[in-house]
Amino acid sequence: ETQSAVLNKVITSGGYITPYILPVTWEAGGAPTSVINNGNAIVYPRIELYDITANPSITNYATGEKFELNLNMVDGDTVVIDMAKRTVTLNGSDIIGNKTADSIWWGLLPGDNPIALVSDGGGDTLSGLMTWRNGVLGI
Repeated sequence: ETQSAVLNKVITSGGYITPYILPVTWEAGGAPTSVINNGNAIVYPRIELYDITANPSITNYATGEKFELNLNMVDGDTVVIDMAKRTVTLNGSDIIGNKTADSIWWGLLPGDNPIALVSDGGGDTLSGLMTWRNGVLGI
């Protein structure tokens, strides 16, 4: 059975800047999405990214590995990253060349995998969807 998790952008710059002018404007913070692989084997997910963003990256904190793209997406764009097939497309066209040199094709470990979706864009509308099947080893 296919599992899925909505990935919301993690805002890493919450809080306020000092010195500040009153009233203080607070930015929203965010936590990574908890993705659970209920199997006993590593699985490689499919990740879809949507809408406006600059240089999106997806980090699996369970493995410490990050996958990043040098890419500016516009409203209506869809990027598909298939970790198993090792492919990246933008609106159906191959963009493997936009993968950064230090990006890693990572998998979901058994158990909890905190996943952070971040970007360089401050006012973007980046969101994502991850799908996978729980991994099972054995007879």
